[in-house]
Amino acid sequence: MITTVSPAAAGADTLRAAALKDRADAFYAAARYDSAAAYYKEAADQWTNRYPLSYVSSVVGAANALVRLGQYSPAYELLRTAEPTAAQLPPQHASVNGTFLLMIGYCLQNREQLDDAEAYALRSLEVLTSTSGIPQERIASAHYTLGGIRKSKGKYPDAVASFTAAATIQRTLPDSFSFALAGTLILLGAVHDDMNAFDTALDYYGQAVAIHRRLGKDATTQAATCYLSMMSTYTNMADYRSAAEMGQKVLDIYYGLGLQYHANMASALGKFAEVYANIGDLEKAEEYFLRALDIFTEYHPHKRSAIGNMNQRLGDLYMRMGKIPKAVEHAERGVRMYEEALGAAHPQTGFMYELMAGVYQAAGRMDEAIGMYHRSIIARSAVPNAASRFDIAMAHSSIAAVYLATRELDSARKHLDLARSYDSLSAGYHILQRAVLFQRFGDYYDRKKDYDRSLEMYQRSIAVLSGDSLIASSELVPSCSGTPYPTEVAGILASKARVLERRFRAIGKGRDLAVSLEHLKAAMDLSEESRKRFTAEGSKLHTAAASLALYRNACRIALELNGRTGDPGYKNEAFLIADRSKGNVLLERLFENDARRFAGVPESLLTYERHLLSELSRQERRISEMGSTQGSADRGQAAEQRSRYFRTKLEHQHFIRMLEQQFPRYHALKYADNDQSIERIQQQLSDSAALVEFMLDGDRIFVFTVTRTDVRVTTLKDVAVLRSMVQRYVQALKTYDASSYTSTGAELYRAVLQPLEPSFAGISRIKFVPDGFLHYLPFETLPLKRYDHRTVPFHTMRYLIHRFDVTYAYSGAVAAKMQENGGTPSVRPRSFVGFAPVFRDTVRNADFLAQRDAVVRSGLTDARSITVDGRTFNELRYSEMEVDAIGRSLRDRSVLTQQYLFADATEENFKQAAPQFDIVHVATHGFINEQNPKYSAIIFSQPAVPGGEDGILYVNETFTLDLKARLVVLSSCESGIGRLVDGEGMIALSRGLFYAGASNIMLSLWKVSDQQTYGLMEPFYRHVAAGEAFPSALRKAKLSMIDRPSSAFPAKWGGFILMGQ
Repeated sequence: MITTVSPAAAGADTLRAAALKDRADAFYAAARYDSAAAYYKEAADQWTNRYPLSYVSSVVGAANALVRLGQYSPAYELLRTAEPTAAQLPPQHASVNGTFLLMIGYCLQNREQLDDAEAYALRSLEVLTSTSGIPQERIASAHYTLGGIRKSKGKYPDAVASFTAAATIQRTLPDSFSFALAGTLILLGAVHDDMNAFDTALDYYGQAVAIHRRLGKDATTQAATCYLSMMSTYTNMADYRSAAEMGQKVLDIYYGLGLQYHANMASALGKFAEVYANIGDLEKAEEYFLRALDIFTEYHPHKRSAIGNMNQRLGDLYMRMGKIPKAVEHAERGVRMYEEALGAAHPQTGFMYELMAGVYQAAGRMDEAIGMYHRSIIARSAVPNAASRFDIAMAHSSIAAVYLATRELDSARKHLDLARSYDSLSAGYHILQRAVLFQRFGDYYDRKKDYDRSLEMYQRSIAVLSGDSLIASSELVPSCSGTPYPTEVAGILASKARVLERRFRAIGKGRDLAVSLEHLKAAMDLSEESRKRFTAEGSKLHTAAASLALYRNACRIALELNGRTGDPGYKNEAFLIADRSKGNVLLERLFENDARRFAGVPESLLTYERHLLSELSRQERRISEMGSTQGSADRGQAAEQRSRYFRTKLEHQHFIRMLEQQFPRYHALKYADNDQSIERIQQQLSDSAALVEFMLDGDRIFVFTVTRTDVRVTTLKDVAVLRSMVQRYVQALKTYDASSYTSTGAELYRAVLQPLEPSFAGISRIKFVPDGFLHYLPFETLPLKRYDHRTVPFHTMRYLIHRFDVTYAYSGAVAAKMQENGGTPSVRPRSFVGFAPVFRDTVRNADFLAQRDAVVRSGLTDARSITVDGRTFNELRYSEMEVDAIGRSLRDRSVLTQQYLFADATEENFKQAAPQFDIVHVATHGFINEQNPKYSAIIFSQPAVPGGEDGILYVNETFTLDLKARLVVLSSCESGIGRLVDGEGMIALSRGLFYAGASNIMLSLWKVSDQQTYGLMEPFYRHVAAGEAFPSALRKAKLSMIDRPSSAFPAKWGGFILMGQ
């Protein structure tokens, strides 16, 4: 017999249980769900056996609270323990039993056991509707839960019917039930989003938002769910700004409630990642996807489809980043998890098949790609609605793209026609996909050499993306400023340029070549517009590399037009295009530095930002150090560390948005147009100076020699041969191979510089702007002719340094900007600070490296570098002499000097002192990480007290230094070597110092001797102290080393180069 409790008959335990339940109810009403769950469970333990109804009610309360916390598995296990008791409740308590079954169904849904979930929900609905007197809100709740399960199963029409039934009942209930109605409206919106009925979805969301605001519930988890659903819909509509606004609301709510590990928090981060991926900010997208995957994996491992979705999206992202093996790994894992969770016939699994197909296509696995697209079509066909028909159309379009890539044009046309036949939706949505369909028709006609039709299709594609109803002439450059799809439009403009050039080659039609150039320039503008919108540097660098072909093609065509027309304007334009292709991310940083310094931002805010950036750097290193741990506890700590890092990044992003909004001048200076012109660059050159800029284009190199009054162009051929020569030459320098050096050096001079000799008349200073592999070449070390080293001593040979001061720059525009910011490099220095740890205390430093396990001794007996395997490193006794000698030379010229030697040469002292001095000199060990340059570093003395700075200055720590130095000298090994990024240049230790405000940097290209470095630095500073410009001082110092037979071999004096203004 079932017994219930009445207060009159209650004993002490019963009264205690009732009090516990009252407290649980209060906590639940206050949205303190963790406390509510604990008190409900404690009450249930008191009720067990004696009062089954109260026991079951308390279990349901605890399960509800756990569900609110996103803890579905614990809720399900708790419900299962009470299921036998609930099944014995008498008919008059059918309401409790029905609710209990419904809770199990809901938990099973979130555990993705969807068939069982639907069965429980149907049983609940049957119990509730077959019993008289059941409150209508319970029946509405059953319809609501059943609708959610059917939505998860992809049974969208059935889901709409269930949600509509729930909403119909809820609208008849008192106002106190409006919150439940809002929840139903949210899911009605979400299922319409699944069906691509976006306007209807937004209407339902709007109704829910209005209810939340009226009830004062707009900071609840349900409100966050609504904003998350709106974010998804806006993302699908490609309204990324609105999507980001909704996503920020979600993050604010969950962080505010302390629910940063909630499943919906992870979903919001995943949607943010989609937004960033869609606009091309790939590095930031990766961060958000990985953070979302962390939360799902660590806290919600039962959500297999969500984890599968994150893996699949990461696969698609890595494909776009060119990381194909990682892309295949994640995409295949994602598909497996979706199939396990939802089955192969689910429409969402079909979408995963489509993403997987794209990854296979990028990997060159074309047959597997086509197979996946067909599996996608089968899955989408299981839901016969307009949304699925459009998805099928896009799958056929993608199959056509595979056949276009394999030149199977008949098969491509067949699937393009199928795509067009399935495409029956209005043009209001799926803008991007519809544009892609036209673009693929353009590709098809291009392959068929029907250039007129191809141009027409491309123009129609641009019209779709631009929202134009009228199709302009296919030969006109469309106005695309402000398009929400700059990356996509840039790609189509590049395709139009290609076809216009091909048509010109085929039939020589009119102005096709000039119009092709105009299209490429418009594509370049859009590509740069996209890059400026990104905040993650990796995304900026990826965009710069991806768009490099635009600049190369435009430069080549401009030079051809110059040759055909004789118009010098095209030659100047070709140079500006070549220059525009380099160093753009660094240039953006320089403009951003101007914004910080000159926009009136209070120093307190700048100090706060430096704190945030320092914290990010510290946290990032900590994550890297924890990356190799294997234990589950360690993995949990790593996940927690990544959470803190991500939260700090969000805080910094909010800070930057605040600066841009509250300080209009900051925004204006940061995003100011770089109004570059040939005249501006020439004005920065003296009468005796030349800028020599290289532009690789396939198997040739365009070389621009710019003087104050002239621009000349030379074309070098056989790039593969030149690349091999540079590699042999640098290797000869590093290995002191005299025979190879003299032979290869003479060949290089003859091949690269001798053709430029006519431009060097009257020139005494050259600034080189390398491209590609030429970044590794120290031009000043090239011998002016072929020598026989067996009969001609090196100190009697003549090198390029005998004729010219030589410096280097990322681009002419970067050099001009630094010149404007840094003043004249020939002015006598005002102040100097030098650092030399020396590392005489070998035992302590050995312990230091053993703890860090990050650096080791190099191959040279007195080299200023360490590699990544050892435990000790060499004493740099000449570094002490170096800094002392420099200090004496400068003090003799009344220059303020400060020296930090031995234990005083700490990282902390460097960070405090460096921003205050005109010249900053660091004589120490360094190490490089070519794969991940931000982990390259220079070494300071080990801190005496643990817990502060670690004595290793990493690249990303330099960004916050706020330098005002006209010169920074990194007197260490390989400080100028890192990762070579197409379209940007060398990413090395020096780059962070340029970011921090340095105008010029002296750096090394290979391992350098301690003694020889001292032999170069001492005379260099003597000439600087006498008022010589940095390039001239460096040249004279090198010549003094050449004059000494012991240091005349170019590897001993040529390793250090000067970069900057």
